[in-house]
Amino acid sequence: MRLAVVMLTNGSLSGGAAKHLRIVMPMLALDPRIERIRVFVPEGSAHILPHNIDVYEFPVSGPGSGFRKLKTALAQYGPQVLFIPSARYLATPGARTVTMVRNMEPLETPFGGNTMIDRMKNLGRRYAAWSSCRKADRIIAVSDHVANYLIGRWSVPPAKVATVYHGVETPPEPVRPETLQSLGNRPFVFSAGSIRPARGLHDLVEAMAQPSVPSDLQLVFAGQVDAGAEAYETSLHDIAERHGISDRIHWAGRLGHAEMSWCFKNSDLFVMTSRAEACPNTVLEALSHGCLSVSGANQPMPEFFEDTAVYYDSGDPASLAVKMVEALNASASQREEMRAAAALRSLDFTWETCAKRTAEELEHSLA
Repeated sequence: MRLAVVMLTNGSLSGGAAKHLRIVMPMLALDPRIERIRVFVPEGSAHILPHNIDVYEFPVSGPGSGFRKLKTALAQYGPQVLFIPSARYLATPGARTVTMVRNMEPLETPFGGNTMIDRMKNLGRRYAAWSSCRKADRIIAVSDHVANYLIGRWSVPPAKVATVYHGVETPPEPVRPETLQSLGNRPFVFSAGSIRPARGLHDLVEAMAQPSVPSDLQLVFAGQVDAGAEAYETSLHDIAERHGISDRIHWAGRLGHAEMSWCFKNSDLFVMTSRAEACPNTVLEALSHGCLSVSGANQPMPEFFEDTAVYYDSGDPASLAVKMVEALNASASQREEMRAAAALRSLDFTWETCAKRTAEELEHSLA
């Protein structure tokens, strides 16, 4: 098949989207079912892809004009299949369209503590996802949770949707972050992701202040505040200050892959508090590092962790504190058993399988 992959956005790509392009596109280029592939990305994003991948950059300064140029370039290329991994839709004459849904916040929690601007943006993303699912010939969902939502809430025909999980890379050699020198050798809980209301981080900060949690236990958080979520970040610091635990929380900022690996590898516990996920990268990374984990019981976390994590009631910091202490107090043999089970579970999520399944679904759109 002649394939066009279009990352249809009005600006920069998220880390997860960039990783998917960087890893999966070269694999698709080698798949015997794909005769030719060209990847269309927003201006300034071509560097994400290897030099041997055919890339076209389209302008984003003026979406109307930019997308007209994109449509012209697509018509000249003449794809049989148009794959849009960003839950958007773009009609191309003669091409079957496959969309991918990989962001559940606009669908499940478009408002949830966000500013008015972010609420409007989420509603726009939600409508774009709904419209793309309605018009596309086939839909790739990155988890059963996403697929079930589309089928159950949006009445998408089940035969139109297929689940294709993302993969996880082999952990690199860990490097201790410079921002964590003050941590010393004290035990710590680790969590990571963008700082925004949907991440539910207030659960974890409140849980750290519970009397049952050891007073020497530290919290390390890796990630940056999203634009528009500054008030939420301030509220997290206010909670910590009110409970007198500010000195036990280490805000590491954005970390590199090797630095993240050090945090996963050396943490006593990984905690996942997010309220809305599709195929959470941090969960896959925690599994690949064999972390002892506590997670909210909301989907899709149980879909990925299965029985390798301890679950708490999302939104209940007291419940989280109880489960954290329960996990930390487990016997050495129990902890090792859970760590080994997590590492084994991670083997179910490979980028090779992701690329193979993606190619299968793209081909299926032509049937």
